[in-house]
Amino acid sequence: FFGFLAPIIGFFAFSVAPLQAGFVQIPQPNAAYTSSTTLLPIPGNDFDTTLTLSDANLTVTFSTLMEVFTAETTWSSWGSPPATEGNMTKVLSPFDFTLTSVTMTFSKPLTTFGLEAEPDGFTQGSFPMRLDFFNGVTPIGTVSYSAVDPIGGAVLFAATSMTPITSATITVEYVAAARHLPQ
Repeated sequence: FFGFLAPIIGFFAFSVAPLQAGFVQIPQPNAAYTSSTTLLPIPGNDFDTTLTLSDANLTVTFSTLMEVFTAETTWSSWGSPPATEGNMTKVLSPFDFTLTSVTMTFSKPLTTFGLEAEPDGFTQGSFPMRLDFFNGVTPIGTVSYSAVDPIGGAVLFAATSMTPITSATITVEYVAAARHLPQ
């Protein structure tokens, strides 16, 4: 169960595993990143569900039904700058809280993609998380953190790629002892 900021758009130990030339992680939402990307709004109220987010230029389709939460009310907390773009309020999490990964497919290929994410605040301890980038079924690269804090620890998972990005999969690598599994 994890939440992530729908803005399509760190700290702790992180690593980038470039699989093809021209894949570069964006570790924090700096001015170059924010000026070259667009935030996709999360519509609806707490506990509403959706399979997509979109604006006039892009639709992101999720592999599972996503549920809307508000940070610090129905979602325990969120990160803050410089690890995140801002103190955002709406987040999405899989409706099925047992899922540990969600794939996002884009209506058109992207050169830059990012999202902010943290594990479920009701779990115990920090967890490794990663965002795998794809062109079709071909892996392009991965942005990963060895420990993301579920309480106010949201971080940016973002990269640019010379190879077009057609989808991305966010994964929380929960250990067996965990009670809850979420441009």
